[in-house]
Amino acid sequence: MAERHIGNGFDLLMRQEKGRACIRPRLITRPGPSQTMRKPTCTAGDSHMSFFPSLPGDAGVRHILALNPAAGRALIEFHSAALRADSQLTARDKELIAAYVSGLNACQYCYGVHKETAKAYGVPEPLIEALLADLDTAPVDARLKPILAYAKVLTLTPTRALQRHVDAIFAAGWTERDLHDAILTVCLFNFMNRLLEGHGVKGSADLYQARGQALQATGYAPLLGLLPSEDAEHPDEP
Repeated sequence: MAERHIGNGFDLLMRQEKGRACIRPRLITRPGPSQTMRKPTCTAGDSHMSFFPSLPGDAGVRHILALNPAAGRALIEFHSAALRADSQLTARDKELIAAYVSGLNACQYCYGVHKETAKAYGVPEPLIEALLADLDTAPVDARLKPILAYAKVLTLTPTRALQRHVDAIFAAGWTERDLHDAILTVCLFNFMNRLLEGHGVKGSADLYQARGQALQATGYAPLLGLLPSEDAEHPDEP
């Protein structure tokens, strides 16, 4: 059977509708039978409220994590360990991967925030958009390109990861630790994309900019202080 390939990325159209930024991806074709899928876009009639009645209208990641503070603390600590412990793969590189994966998944919140974080690290916005339009022709550092290609495979067609993908990364001079960190980043943002979409949290352009710049300036650890303390979770324990 002939292999069907993912299209040349997404055309991302960022626009404001009732204060909500929207990503409009191109029609894509998944591998397998002749089946075409279109990712949803927001329209003027969409509500920007989350799916959970207890979450505020301007909900962000911290509000979701507060629903299970113990899991939330572990997740924030994982972000710090995976994204801010530099190997050859720097925090800048990892935030670019985060934005790229989130763009491939058309996750409005994560793409919006981590595009701003990557920009705060000095990544030009046109480069991020070019990666999503066509990785092969995007003017990204040639050494980083095989890692981004592997990120795309792991995001869109993970069972098609092959030794040749990894060999290309090692041939570019990356170590096993570097590749491991890249895989952690790809896995983390596929998880985060689904966490935000599952709770119906989309965010806004103002939120993306504020959170993105804060993540570059102070990292993820300050988010721990926004969660309920362990004492508040268990007030009756001795």
